[in-house]
Amino acid sequence: MPLSQFRSDYQPDQHAKLVEPFNLVWPQVMLAKPVANTAQLEWLRERLENFIVACASGGEFEPERLRATALRAFTKQVAA
Repeated sequence: MPLSQFRSDYQPDQHAKLVEPFNLVWPQVMLAKPVANTAQLEWLRERLENFIVACASGGEFEPERLRATALRAFTKQVAA
């Protein structure tokens, strides 16, 4: 399950608001940035999770804004 390592850091409803944008953005990130092996895939997944959690640590829990911000950030990152 995405973001499971952060489950105890948030209330269940807050955690769900983090998982939702991850689940929407992750397939698009994988399509934009094919990886060669499992280690690269795990690294990319962790970066996306950490990005979403960093946004939440700043007080952002609105799933649509998290999704849009993460997609914008990772589309730029993966295109480089």
